[in-house]
Amino acid sequence: MTEAFVGVGSNLDPETNVVEGLRRLGAATRLCGVSTFYRTAPIGSPGAPPFANGAVRIETDLPPRALQFELLRSIEAAVGRVRVADRNAPRTLDLDLLLCGEAVVREADFRLPAPELFERPFVAFPVLELAPALRLPGDGRALAEVVRGMSRAGMEPLPGLTRRARAEVAG
Repeated sequence: MTEAFVGVGSNLDPETNVVEGLRRLGAATRLCGVSTFYRTAPIGSPGAPPFANGAVRIETDLPPRALQFELLRSIEAAVGRVRVADRNAPRTLDLDLLLCGEAVVREADFRLPAPELFERPFVAFPVLELAPALRLPGDGRALAEVVRGMSRAGMEPLPGLTRRARAEVAG
């Protein structure tokens, strides 16, 4: 089994959709850990509802591309996500593969480690919480070093959602 990290987000009924997404993910993989979830402002869509963002650690036998484009996308669709041209449109559930073992992928439509780990605090800090000693595949840098220059400003912890999401791991 390969250890992987998945970013989880929602800004349409996140209290329901995140938990349902994790229930489905746990049925298809081994769900090993759930980070704190945070309320964050939407990117690129002023006036859209705020997001709930976090990350999960899973173990899976699926290769990275199948994990992202088959399993994670099918879970998003099952929870009501409809993909539209606007990448920043509100969504019921967003599941993004961030890391998958030591895989380094550089394809036009798919990159690992996910670029968001280096750009977005609400992606990087939850993964760091789940794996404080993590070194990034490809360049070997510690994730702790990457987040050192990031700010948690605008990240409001969501203890209720975090508790419910973690209950999915406890089962």
